[in-house]
Amino acid sequence: MSQISVADAIVALRSFPRRYRELIAPPGDDDAWDRLVRIIAPGQTRSALGWTAEAAHLLSAIGAALAALPSQATVTLNRHGVGDSSEVAMSAGVDAVLHELTTAATMAAVAAEARPTLDWDREIILDGVPTRAAEVLAQLVEAVATHLKDLTQALKAAHP
Repeated sequence: MSQISVADAIVALRSFPRRYRELIAPPGDDDAWDRLVRIIAPGQTRSALGWTAEAAHLLSAIGAALAALPSQATVTLNRHGVGDSSEVAMSAGVDAVLHELTTAATMAAVAAEARPTLDWDREIILDGVPTRAAEVLAQLVEAVATHLKDLTQALKAAHP
């Protein structure tokens, strides 16, 4: 069970765009950087850009689940269907993926801030398991934070 409070989770949601941007934003117009962030190095399951896209998908999913709490009797969130594609289309650049992450993180934070205290005790079906909404938020925030580490490892492994 996670120890992250709802308030701390909201702060983390608001900080993710900056934290991801610091790691993956291109240092100017650099085609070599765009290639580097797309490399899936040996021993890695995703590229740095792939981890960023996965984080954006998770943030979007939690935002949608939290926003649905007032209008749906049962809210379901399946992480296994989120971000199934491990990589990003070549047409999507780093800035586009960062924009998607920023939008998703902002929407998730807004949805979380809009929830009254009683909503945090409601259940969300997370991967088939009834889980308190506060715990779902904490678990997904932890997953997105872990993807920052995954992104860093992917960049180190891809760097020549």
